[in-house]
Amino acid sequence: LLNEDESIWCVSSWNDNGFKDYSWDPYRMFRTSYFPGLGWMLRKELWDELGPKWPMEHWDHWMRLDSTSHGRECIVPEMNRNFNIGEVGANMEKK
Repeated sequence: LLNEDESIWCVSSWNDNGFKDYSWDPYRMFRTSYFPGLGWMLRKELWDELGPKWPMEHWDHWMRLDSTSHGRECIVPEMNRNFNIGEVGANMEKK
């Protein structure tokens, strides 16, 4: 899909809403305009476009801007394919 459809700009193994209690089909994928931020890949041609402009901070927010995505979408699974340990990070809450 990633190489065949230029309107798809990433494929991810993460779905922000893909919790076990809320997901049903482990084989189902769907398109979304929301950049998932974890476990994703893109084509080299897209990296050639984005790489020179890549921000030093908050790159995931930058990827979600319309001026960056240009209406392109990502493929995400209904159920997550990765596990985020998330112990330290810019947007992590202290416990």
